[in-house]
Amino acid sequence: MGESDKPGYDIESKSENNEERYIEVKGTSDSSCDILLSVNEFRGLRSKQEKYFVYVVINAFRNPVLYVTRGGRLLDISDTKIIIPFNQWWAKAKDEEYQP
Repeated sequence: MGESDKPGYDIESKSENNEERYIEVKGTSDSSCDILLSVNEFRGLRSKQEKYFVYVVINAFRNPVLYVTRGGRLLDISDTKIIIPFNQWWAKAKDEEYQP
């Protein structure tokens, strides 16, 4: 699927009492990590907020630990990063290359 065709989360879940969860799963073999969300995942987080959950598994290969965060709690984090992929910015900038 193309990025725009994806729903912005990995799993859609409903509990017995009809509580909906839209779950994005992240994993790392490290004991700490930044969470990288695609633009589509971030849109899902913003639109679903309290129904959106991020499940992060750290130490995935040695001693896995699962952390669960409700998406709405992540929206007030102000120290976020925007990553522009190399092939995207380079394609725009290559015509304006400057070498001193």
